Parts: sequence; structure tokens; C-alpha cells
Amino acid sequence: IGAKPPERLASARPNGPGVKQAELNLARPYELPPLDLLDPPRRAEHKMSHEEILEITARLEQTLRDFGIEATVAQVTQGPVITRFEIRPAPGVKVARITSLHHDIAMALRAKSVRILAPIPGKAAVGIEVPNPKPNFVFFRELAQSEAFKSHPSPLAFILGKTLSGEPHVLDLAAMPHLLIAGATGSGKSVCLNAIIGSILLRQPPDKVKMMLIDPKRVEFKLYDAIPHLISPVVTDSRKAPNALAWMVEHMEERYQQLAEVGVRNIDAYNAVVLDDKPNRKAMGRELKYMPHIVVVIDELADLMMVAKADVEENVQRIAQMARAVGIHLVLATQRPSVKVITGVIKANLPARIAFQVSQRVDSRVIIDQMGAEALLGNGDLLFSTGGAQGPARIQGAFISDGEVERLANFILAQEKAVYLKTDFQPKRSKGKADGDEPIGGGLDDGDEGETLSLGDLSFGGGGGDDEPLDEDLFRQAARLILQNRKASVSLIQRRMKIGFARAGRLMDMMEQAGIVGPYRGSKPREILVDPQEYLARLDRHGAAV
Repeated sequence: IGAKPPERLASARPNGPGVKQAELNLARPYELPPLDLLDPPRRAEHKMSHEEILEITARLEQTLRDFGIEATVAQVTQGPVITRFEIRPAPGVKVARITSLHHDIAMALRAKSVRILAPIPGKAAVGIEVPNPKPNFVFFRELAQSEAFKSHPSPLAFILGKTLSGEPHVLDLAAMPHLLIAGATGSGKSVCLNAIIGSILLRQPPDKVKMMLIDPKRVEFKLYDAIPHLISPVVTDSRKAPNALAWMVEHMEERYQQLAEVGVRNIDAYNAVVLDDKPNRKAMGRELKYMPHIVVVIDELADLMMVAKADVEENVQRIAQMARAVGIHLVLATQRPSVKVITGVIKANLPARIAFQVSQRVDSRVIIDQMGAEALLGNGDLLFSTGGAQGPARIQGAFISDGEVERLANFILAQEKAVYLKTDFQPKRSKGKADGDEPIGGGLDDGDEGETLSLGDLSFGGGGGDDEPLDEDLFRQAARLILQNRKASVSLIQRRMKIGFARAGRLMDMMEQAGIVGPYRGSKPREILVDPQEYLARLDRHGAAV
């Protein structure tokens, strides 16, 4: 980590999506970014004095007595941003009586908010967490210099922040093996993602760890564009993201095939065979290459779920269930923690979760299955949960600025440029078309030169579960209905044409395939992609019956 930057650091940021292997400068070994690229931490620390702590303790005990609760403060732990007071209630006092007073306690202490742990896991005490009058920021470089991070054996170790006692909190993504991050806008979610990515870039060369970054907002991961750790260009089109995840599922299956051929069970055993200096019978007759870990980071899951919920959910589930053994790991982030975005299927496969500040209790329950995130302070204050009996841990997240991220990326880009394994994730073409070919079969020409209403690339004959098959006349009738009403709705087709839901859904899918309507958008009607009047005129010229 402490290597000096090469002279090429001063060179301009390279343009273009990536280069071929022959264009790389392989004469020089890859150097890890030095910590000098990061901003030094501010040394000024603010701590409450002993007198201030005694004053808050007395006020807290008096507030509880005012409500008929006898309790004493047994221990005080002061953290970077909050201080925890451990309360020992008198025998016979119900814990629920204390938890119901969080608003009254916050008012008595003149605090922005308080969080009550009742009880503290593993202790016969109730924890009351109170914001410090002057918070201490946690800087990324300070934790990057810690022995806990530098000596961590995992290639996917990353910095999360500081614990309540002020200790560095370093996690291992490979052990999780997937991570869900959620929180309101401005709570620190994007900074946390940069800290995760920055931690990996600091310690791992591009031949050891690869990344796929999916950024529907188009601005969060722009700084990482074309770094050699990327397995593909940053995916910024929500319509391509489901295809990127589907490709990752295929790549996962290819990796499993490689493991099966060598006769090992996971990526660590496979790479041990590759790196073994001694002759290994499992490698006999094979040209084996090191298998890097892959981290798939999605910045806004909600946008993908709006575009193609079924495809995204299915691919996320498959990767989450199977990809750990082959070294593929997911990091999903969203600022809309609703059940429509973080579904039961996704939650069941991502036990490791980070909750930043949210506006409502129900949002906290969606993320970490309990209340608490609504009482966080924002600016990196988070709860980390692994789904265990210990409950979530409160952490103050590490801060890494955009300038630090840019300096890291520029240092890496000055040495190597990206060599992509996959350059684009265009939707798969229909079976009836090939690149540059005209539609095959079934084209209906009305005699006007150049005008063709082609249905040949659509599959008729399967009713999607109903007894009656679909035909071209039924398809045109449904298309006319949608265009006349200017509303692409499955229920409209079902109600007006008096057909079942499965057939109506199949007709809508066919209209999407034909380019008449857009993809599924959840509770909103699909977008109509053609000019209704023009397309209706074409249907009339082709003699479509209603």
C-alpha cells in the first residue's frame, strides 16, 4: 500500500472504453496506490468531559424517575458520533416502559434523537444512545492505515467505519458473501459504496479482483470508468442491466464448469492448483489461469426493478444462491427501501445488510427486520446486521471524498487501461432476425414501397396457459385496442377482449417484442413507443379486423 506513485501519474486520463491486450504496457509491474493519495485525517478530536457525562447521567436518571422508573447508569461508552449509556433498571421494571419513552428522553436531553436498545445483546442492561454535542468524523485514510485492514487476509476486505468504542470495523465481502445497502438520500450510501470499492482498489491488482458496476443514475461510478479492474464498461442503461446480470449468471455457470473439470469445490481451491509450483495431477494436460474474484455493484436497485422486476429478481437470486463458491459477490444499494424493491426473495438471499438513516420505522423493518434506522443521525451513521442473534451493530461510516476517489482512479489508469471481457449488453435479438437481415416470414406488405408490418419474428400458437392459441388477428386486435385507448394495460386487454390474464399478458409481451410498447414498469402502464395514429393507419391498410 505504501508504494510510491510512478511518473505516469501525471499523464492525462485515457479516453475510450478500453484497449486490446497488445496495447498495454506490460513492461512495468502493477503498483498498488499509495496512501499519500488520500486526504490526511483531521487530528482534532472532540470528547465530552467527565463533568458533561455526569450531567447527562443525572438528567437521564431523573427523567426516568419522573416517569416512575427506578434505574441507574452502570457504564458509559463514548464513540465518534454517539455515546451509549447502559441503564440497569430496578427489579420488576418492564423494559417496554423504557422503550416507550424515547421521545421524552430525547426532549429531556435536548438531543436530536435517541436510540434505545432494550436490552443490549448479551447484557442485563438497556442501552440509550445519545448524539455527541460535537461529532468526530471518521476518515478513510485513518482506517486504511490500521493494522486490521492492512493485514486482513481476504482479497475482498473493505473498510466500513468505526465501532462505538472507536475501533476500526473491517469486513470481508467474501465471507458475507453478498451485501444489501439501503438508506434515504444524503444518508451516506454512495460514500459507503466508494469506500468499499476504494478498499479493494487499495489492496488488490486488477488480475486478482474484477468488478461490474451498474449505475442507472449515470454519475455515481463515472470516476471509475475504464479502470483495469472493470470486467465491462460501467452499465448506465437500466434496460441493459438485466442483460448484464443474465450474462453474469452465464459466466457463473462457466466457472462452475471449470471447477468441475479440475475437480475442486471452490475458487480458493482452484487458484491453489493454479499457483502451485509443484506438479499437480488436477492440472495435468490443462492450461489453467488464475480465477479473479468478481464484485457486482448496483447503485440503484429500484430503477432496475421498475424496468424488469422478474428478470432482475431471478438473476439476483441465482447469483446470490450459487455464486459464492466461484468468487462472485453482489453489493446492492437503493435509496427506496420498500417491499416492492427489497422483495422477500432478495432479502432471503442477502443476510448481510447495512441500514443508513430512513424516514420511517417501516423502512427500517424492510432493511434489517427491526426498528432503529429511523433514529440514526445521517452523515454515515449506520446499522450493520448479519441476521444473527447479536442484533445490528452501530457504526460510524468512513468518509472518502470524490477527490480521493478520482486520485485513486487516475493513479491506476496511468498504469493500465481496461481490457473488457464483455463490452456491451444489448438485448438478445429475436430468433427470426439476424444482424442486418430483413424480417423473416410472415411479412404483410400493403403494396406501398418500403412499408412492411412484420410479425414474422413473433411466436404464435401458444396461448400462455389458455386453451385457445394466439393468432395474428388476435394480436392485431389487441394492438388496435391499446393504440385507440392510448393505454398499454394487460387488464384493459383482458376486460375488453374477454380473455384470461395469461393470454392478455402474452399478447402484451408480444407487443413489447414487436416494439409497440415498452418494458414492464411495475404499477405504471407501459409506455407506447409508436405513433398511435400512424400505426392504426398501417393496421387499417393491412385489413386488421377488430
